[in-house]
Amino acid sequence: VVQEKGEGTVEGNDINENEEYGVVFEGKGTDPTVKGNEIHGCKCSGVVVQEKGEGTVEGNDIHDNEEYGVGLVYTSDAADEHAHVIHGCKRSGVVVQEKGEGTVEVNDLHNNEEVGACSV
Repeated sequence: VVQEKGEGTVEGNDINENEEYGVVFEGKGTDPTVKGNEIHGCKCSGVVVQEKGEGTVEGNDIHDNEEYGVGLVYTSDAADEHAHVIHGCKRSGVVVQEKGEGTVEVNDLHNNEEVGACSV
């Protein structure tokens, strides 16, 4: 969890089997970078940006999570999501909901049970 005004880089890790989320950006002023990780097997979602969180997430293999691969929710601000492989999630690869915002581009979304990407 990267919380209010938190920064730093999470790179090259195997993030798996967490009881909730793999990575969370939460609160105004967060600006971490998460890249080159394998994020999988989480009981909720792989990556969640929420409550005015910001940051950069790029080049991750995000798969087989119980809910979403990536969620931009609860008024997230301008999160940048680039060049992921997002697959095998029980719901959607990417979801934008509850006033979430951000850029999600150049992703390989496949074999997610509901849809590749959605906005609700």
